[in-house]
Amino acid sequence: MPLYVYSCEACGEFEQKQPITDEALTECIFCRRPVTRVPQPVGIMFKGTGFYCTDNRPNDYRIKAEQNESITV
Repeated sequence: MPLYVYSCEACGEFEQKQPITDEALTECIFCRRPVTRVPQPVGIMFKGTGFYCTDNRPNDYRIKAEQNESITV
């Protein structure tokens, strides 16, 4: 279940777990004043072969990366 961050003028920021299908909150759960949802960055980690560090490099770099050798750039 996603964790959303909301901002209230009186209470400040607070987190609320909600199903992704639920509508965004319109009032604060503490004081019932209007709230706005605060956009949060998404953590993305690219792992494995086929991403930037191995795509646009010479073939010898790719071969060394596949052999897990230390590579100096």
